[in-house]
Amino acid sequence: MSNKVQGTFLQLLALTGVLCSGALPAAEFISKDINAMAGSTTQVGADGYDISGSGHDIWGTSDGFRFVFQRVSGDFEIRARVVSQQDTNEWAKAGVMVRQSLAPGSIFGMIAITPAKGCVFQRRNEPGGECENRECGAARPGNAWLRLTRCGKGVTVFMAADDDGKNWQKVNAEVLDLADPVLVGLFVSSHDTRVLSAASFRNVVLKTEAEAAPEPEAAAAPPEAVAESKPNIPGLSTLDSSAAKPPGAKPAAVGATPEERNLAAALAASAAKLVAAGKTDKARDLCFRALANDEDCAEALFELGKMFEKEGRSIAAGDFLLRAGRQFAKEEASNPTFGSKRLDAERRAKTLNPYGMRITSLMTDYALELGQIAKKVPDSLTQEELADRVAALQLASVVPADKLQWAEKLMAPKQPAKPATADEERRSRFVPIKQEAATSVPPDVERTLKTAGWTTITGAWKKKADNLYEVTDGRLEAPKLNGALQVTFYKGGTGSLKVMVRNKQDDDRGYFSWGSGYGFKVEGNTAKMYTPSSYYGLGNAGGFRPSMERELPLPSATPKFRLLVTINGGALDLTLNEKREHHSNYNLAKDGSFLIGIEGTVTIESPQVLGQ
Repeated sequence: MSNKVQGTFLQLLALTGVLCSGALPAAEFISKDINAMAGSTTQVGADGYDISGSGHDIWGTSDGFRFVFQRVSGDFEIRARVVSQQDTNEWAKAGVMVRQSLAPGSIFGMIAITPAKGCVFQRRNEPGGECENRECGAARPGNAWLRLTRCGKGVTVFMAADDDGKNWQKVNAEVLDLADPVLVGLFVSSHDTRVLSAASFRNVVLKTEAEAAPEPEAAAAPPEAVAESKPNIPGLSTLDSSAAKPPGAKPAAVGATPEERNLAAALAASAAKLVAAGKTDKARDLCFRALANDEDCAEALFELGKMFEKEGRSIAAGDFLLRAGRQFAKEEASNPTFGSKRLDAERRAKTLNPYGMRITSLMTDYALELGQIAKKVPDSLTQEELADRVAALQLASVVPADKLQWAEKLMAPKQPAKPATADEERRSRFVPIKQEAATSVPPDVERTLKTAGWTTITGAWKKKADNLYEVTDGRLEAPKLNGALQVTFYKGGTGSLKVMVRNKQDDDRGYFSWGSGYGFKVEGNTAKMYTPSSYYGLGNAGGFRPSMERELPLPSATPKFRLLVTINGGALDLTLNEKREHHSNYNLAKDGSFLIGIEGTVTIESPQVLGQ
């Protein structure tokens, strides 16, 4: 998978740190073979190592490899350039790793290059547990720079594919439950217990918190720190993330899983410690990472509110503190310590925005009034209207939960439609019966898609491989204005695929084949492009409708096609298999979501979205 395709879209945790640098001291590193035949380690100059290692793999529940490491406590960063790697297997690995112990089934996180699979990130979350793998893009020895950082419980990995190792791309960020001291260093696995694989590392640097120098007062963030927080998608270099709501956060109606809430709480606790230590930039990143897992994490909302208040951003501070106060109130019964924090959040919010509490009170009264109507008028039309009101005003994010208990049943997800009866099937030959598609999304698929930026996920999803899915009547949506979305489409399915930005219109109305948004619609062996049209003068009023510009043939000899749509203001680009097929810049309407829609059954890979 190419570096452009993968990206990680986890743009919330660039844990770079300000740490003292120094080459890995020869007197302090240790070489060990873990569950593998004897290998060798040779130091080359001040910052180079030639390592040969065996081992069946780093995968499953038990690992086999050669490890060159130091014991480190606290925050750190290790980086290295892999200049050569012997090809003993397509999954042979050479890279940098943090590990709890030398046990074959230890918790670990690592980034590596392989002879045929490019760059990969892998981790094990619990002793003896299964590994997780994420392919991170193309990389080859010689220009493969790898980097791993730890901040609190957060572990972040980066890669760079340029000659001087300056254009860092963030690959992934995870929370690993590692206790000090940890083992940090270089590793090689041949993926074949009978042979040794040789790899050469240069420019090896280990930075540790214990050696850290004081941070300069006016030190500016390095340029790469900004680039690291964005994926390698053309057209996104000028886009910024919205600070008000973390990308990838779930809608309030969905809610976080217990695992996500625990992860968010751990990140928020680490952020509070960083704030106390004066490391607000790191703390801010951890808070947004927490909100990406649980957007109702009270501790993260509270810490961000206080940070914004200190920076003089009164509107943002008031909003976050109000939300924090409401969440503390909801959870106060189960956590008494939240009582004092609730009072502090409410006091700060009232000082910043005297009307905020009044607005909350009015919204609560309105919710109670709607509840009375729900009891008195139980017909379906009224109930649907009440549910729409609750959703449109986002009352669940403002009103205390005990005041909205009446709405829980109205807001519950609908059950999948029952199959049509034989009589209905006969009648459908004359009057088509449209059924609501059943939604079936495995939990691991849902987590991956939400990490990739999607907030609405429907349809039947089957995972065929990492980031590869067979989808039936599926739909992915994200409420974006500017940004990019991309997906790889595999031929051979029985359905169609839409890849649209600012999706708000009805499809294919009338002779001129209007589109629902700007982008692609793939059917059979063609990809239709929907681009701005000013027909009938709509463009003079800023109403450029999406209209089919032309059809692009999809050659039968090519099994898959990468579709990329980017939009920034009115600048629109449509790219098919790395070739830009359309560019325009008009006064386009600024509404509608980003959408990947599937009718029938198709196979897609790496559906991702990013933007404001």
